[in-house]
Amino acid sequence: MINDSTKTKSAPDRPVSLVPGTESVLGSGTVDARWREKLRTERIGVLVVGHGTRNPDGTRQLIRLTNEIRARLPGVAVEGSFLELCEPDISQGLSKLKEQGCSEIFVMPILLFTAAHAQEDIPDAVADSCTELGLRVLGQTVSLGTHPMVVALSRLRFEQVVTPTSFCEEGHCSWGADPNRRCQVAEGRNDCCRLGAWHESQRLRGTAEQRVADRIGLAMVGRGTSDPAARGHMHELTRLRVELTPVLWHQTGFFAGGEVDVDQLLEEAALADCEVVVVQPHLLFEGELMNKLRDKIAIMRSRFPEKTWWLAGCLGADPSLANVFVGLLEEQVTAVVGLAK
Repeated sequence: MINDSTKTKSAPDRPVSLVPGTESVLGSGTVDARWREKLRTERIGVLVVGHGTRNPDGTRQLIRLTNEIRARLPGVAVEGSFLELCEPDISQGLSKLKEQGCSEIFVMPILLFTAAHAQEDIPDAVADSCTELGLRVLGQTVSLGTHPMVVALSRLRFEQVVTPTSFCEEGHCSWGADPNRRCQVAEGRNDCCRLGAWHESQRLRGTAEQRVADRIGLAMVGRGTSDPAARGHMHELTRLRVELTPVLWHQTGFFAGGEVDVDQLLEEAALADCEVVVVQPHLLFEGELMNKLRDKIAIMRSRFPEKTWWLAGCLGADPSLANVFVGLLEEQVTAVVGLAK
């Protein structure tokens, strides 16, 4: 979530992204207008599909992102759904689209990388329900991958932790039993936690960029998959991130299915020659994996108190992601229905 203290003023239900260049993601001109008009006039629906979680915060984030996508497609039938664990499920989402007069749909998986969920689980579930409901699938958008806006948002989540401009208002201090607790302190103070104290101690030790490059390690954590291409994309994302935010040490690990699992990743970080370790999950929303990571970091803080351990936030329902997903939908629609410039 964006820090309220630095957020551009806007309506409460339309948050503004802090990611630079967000406004340039969406296309413009006659093609942009025609593909949207085709969806509206021909009642072609859009089914947004998230993975699903038992965590209510994660569920709310997917719903919020769906609302952001819907707001960018006025007049188009857009419904959110979940692959598993919570409702509305895919069948329920498709039923809502049919109730709105849709006979054809595009599927929009809310996924970071293309692996089993994008290749098999979601298409199979959608196909089964569409057969029962008499709907036709026209196409499916691609996953986010290493889209420049995703890299930029990942960078923002990192900088919200390592720069002293966003202490505590959104819980980014990441210190204590709950790494993302909210600090109850007077506005403008930066001495409320170890994060603020560290920044004060480093203030005269070169520029902010030098402090990061010389003293901070980055442990990037992906969900994990058995798909080697998806794992490769995760490593590529880390490479792109480090180009934007050079650090003293970096490594990529996975919760499952990766060459370096998350426990090994944290052990390597503990032995690395850096004062501070930023553990950054490359996850879309809150959920079980974020909570597991909080528990693991609490253990590392206890075992290695000489290091400072920070947890960056997940990508979340940032408006920049809604822009990217709508851009991916534009590409799919124009390819399927032949709207070329």
